[in-house]
Amino acid sequence: MKVELFGKTLAECKDYHMTAVKENINGNKYVTLNSEPGNRETAINIYISQRLSDKYDVDEHLPLGAVIQKMTDEETGEEWPLLTSASTYVSIAELLEAANG
Repeated sequence: MKVELFGKTLAECKDYHMTAVKENINGNKYVTLNSEPGNRETAINIYISQRLSDKYDVDEHLPLGAVIQKMTDEETGEEWPLLTSASTYVSIAELLEAANG
């Protein structure tokens, strides 16, 4: 996955084509982003958070405000993308601003 996609909303991924929600044999939901439709080598499967998974069924499209977050396995250091609700993550600056009112 191109590093510049981390932290971006789906709306900001203008050069990519996105599938509707799919489900694998384990019941995990995901979408596929691809900069070159039909080219499997450029396709990126991105799993979606449990919160979004509960809200969206297979064959539905996610909201364009969903954010691609970078998740890291603490033990292995492996990184992978996860689509989350835009309201799930806020910046530290936003938290400080809200606290200082």
